[in-house]
Amino acid sequence: MILKKLTLHNVGLYAGTNTFDFEADKSVILIGGMNGHGKTTFLESILLVLYGRRSFAFSESKLSYQSYLRKLINVTDGTLESYIELSFAVGHDSGRDVFVLRREWSVRQKGVEETISVRKNDAEDIFLSDNWAMYMEELLPSAISSFFFFDGEKISELAVEASGEQMRDSIKTLLGIDVLDRLEADLKKILSNKDKKLTMTSGHQRMQALREQEDELNERLAALQRDTAEINVDTDAHQREIDILEAQFMARGGEIGDNRLELFVRKNKLEEELNELNQRILTHVSGELPLVLAEPLLHTIYEAAFKEQTKWHEHLAVNRIKQLLSDFKQSANTVTREVERFMRFIESAVEGDVESTDIQYNLSENALVQAKLLTRSLLRDIRRDTERLQKRRLKLKNELDEIEEYLLVDVDEESIGAIYPKIKTLSAQIGANAERRHLLEEEKAQLMQKQRELAKLIERSLSELESMDESARIVQYANNALKLLGVYRLRLQEQKTTTLAQTMTACYMKIAHKKNLIDRVEIDAETLDFIYLDTDGAEVDKKKLSAGEKQLMVVAMLWALASCSHNKFPVIIDTPLARLDSAHRERIVKAYFPEAGGQTIILSTDSEIDSHYYSLLKPSIGKAFTLTYDEKGKRTTIVDGYFGG
Repeated sequence: MILKKLTLHNVGLYAGTNTFDFEADKSVILIGGMNGHGKTTFLESILLVLYGRRSFAFSESKLSYQSYLRKLINVTDGTLESYIELSFAVGHDSGRDVFVLRREWSVRQKGVEETISVRKNDAEDIFLSDNWAMYMEELLPSAISSFFFFDGEKISELAVEASGEQMRDSIKTLLGIDVLDRLEADLKKILSNKDKKLTMTSGHQRMQALREQEDELNERLAALQRDTAEINVDTDAHQREIDILEAQFMARGGEIGDNRLELFVRKNKLEEELNELNQRILTHVSGELPLVLAEPLLHTIYEAAFKEQTKWHEHLAVNRIKQLLSDFKQSANTVTREVERFMRFIESAVEGDVESTDIQYNLSENALVQAKLLTRSLLRDIRRDTERLQKRRLKLKNELDEIEEYLLVDVDEESIGAIYPKIKTLSAQIGANAERRHLLEEEKAQLMQKQRELAKLIERSLSELESMDESARIVQYANNALKLLGVYRLRLQEQKTTTLAQTMTACYMKIAHKKNLIDRVEIDAETLDFIYLDTDGAEVDKKKLSAGEKQLMVVAMLWALASCSHNKFPVIIDTPLARLDSAHRERIVKAYFPEAGGQTIILSTDSEIDSHYYSLLKPSIGKAFTLTYDEKGKRTTIVDGYFGG
C-alpha cells in the first residue's frame, strides 16, 4: 500500500482545499511544522478517511462521533462542509489497483451527515463505497493500524506494558497466527452441532409417523384436485350458455334497451353544448371574423399609416429644433457654421420625405394602435378560436348522429325481458363457483406448504439416521484436530515469536547507543509479552527504562513487526525524536527512517530533525513539505520544501 495524494478541505487548521502530493522515487516523505501547526491533524485525517469511527484517534478523543466530526470542521468559509480525499495504490506493479477514497461530512439540521465514495482505477465502485469498512479491515485491520500510524510519544508505553488482549490479537494478525484461532472456533462449532445430533433418540418411529402424514396430505390434495376440476367444467358450461343468451340479447336490442334512458340524457347534453357552440361561432361571425378575409389589405393599411405618422413626427421634430436654434441664436448671437450646415441637411432630408409622402389615411394615434392590435393578434386569435369551435362542433354532430341511429333501432322488449333474468341467474352460479374454487385453492396452497415442510422433515430425519455413524466419526476427528491444533499453535507461535524477537533485537542494536543495557529481546510464546535481557541473561525491569529507552524499544518493536509482516504498509510517524538524545537520534535517522517501510512519512518540528539530521536523511527524501500557520487568518497552508530548505 503506497499513499499517492491527500486532499484536506476545511479540516482542522486546513481552511479551504489543501493537497499533499506524495508520489516520489524515494521512500521518505518529510513534513515539517511547529507545534500546533497541523501535524496531528494530518495523522488524524489519514486515520479518519481510512477507518471512520474505528479510528483509534477518534476512540482516544472520548467524544461522540458526530461531535468529533463537527470539531474537525474549519468554519472559515461558513459552509460547515469538510472532506478528506486519499489516493493510494495497492498491490505490485503487475497487478496494482489505484483507489481514491473520499469521506465528506457537513452540518445539517438533523446533525452531521457523512458520506463515503470510492473510485477504483478511475471508475466509481458502488460496492466498495457501501462496504468500505469491511474491505479496510481485510486490507489493514484497525486493531493493528497503531503499529503503522503512530505518535512517537504516545506509543512509547507499549514497551513496558504487558501484552493485553488487543495487543496479542494485533501481533497474531501481523504474524498470520490469527488463522489458527478461527480454525479452532470452526472446529468447536462443528463439535457442538454434531453433539446435538448424537444426543437425539432413534427416529424410526417418528419417520413412520411422518410417512403416514404424507399419505393423508396426498389423498386430500387429490380430492381437492377432483373438486376443482368439477367446478371448472360446471363454470365452462354456464359461461357457454351465457355467451349464447348475450348474443340473443344483443341481436334483439337488449343493450340499447337497457341504455335508452342514458342515451336520451347524453343526447340532450350534446344538443345543449352544440347550441352553445353555434352561438359562440355566430358571435365571431357577427364581429371581427369577416375582417380575416381582408387581413392582407389591413396589414398594408397599417404599414402605410405607420410610415405616414413616422414622417409627420420627424417633420414636427425638425420644426421644434429650428425653433430652439432660433432661440439659441438670440441669446448667444452666433452659431457655428457646422451647426447651420447640419440644420440645412436635416431640413432638406426630412422636408423632402414629407413632400414626397402621399397622405392617404392620416390615422390618429389611437386608431393606429387599434390597427396594430387588430393585425398583430386579434384576428389571429379569432381565427384560431373559430377553427377550434368548428372542429368541436363537427365532433358533436357526429356523436349526435350516432346516438340517433341507436335510438331508431326497434327493441324487442318482451324477448329481452325473458333473456335478462337467465343471464343474471347463470352469472350468479358462476360467481358461486368462483368463490368455491378460491376456497379450494387456499386449502390446496396450505396443504402444499405442509407437504413441503413435511418433505423437509422426512429428508432431515433420513439424513440424521444415515449420518449418526458419520457424526460420531467427525466428532472423534475434530477432537483429535483440536488437540493437534493446540500443540501446533504453541510451536508456530514459538517459531514466529522467536523470529520476531531476533528481528527486534537486530533492529534495536542498529539504533541503540548503549548496547550493554539490553543484550537481546525474547517473547513469551503463550502470552506474547516482550522480555528484555541484559548481557548476563537477567531480565531488565521495564519500569526502570528512561523515556528515551522506552521509545527506542518501541521503534525496534514496530520496525520488527513491519519487517515480519507479510504485507507492506506505509509508516507515518508523528513526533519521532522528541525524547531521544543526539546519539540515538542520529542512529534512528540513519538506520530506521530509510528502512521503516516501503513509504515513510515523518511529521517533525525543526528542533527534532534539524539541518544536521536533515542532511543525513536527505538521500532518502522523496518529497518535503512545511506547514506554515497564518496567525491573522487562523489557517495552515502547505509549502514545498522543509523549513525553507
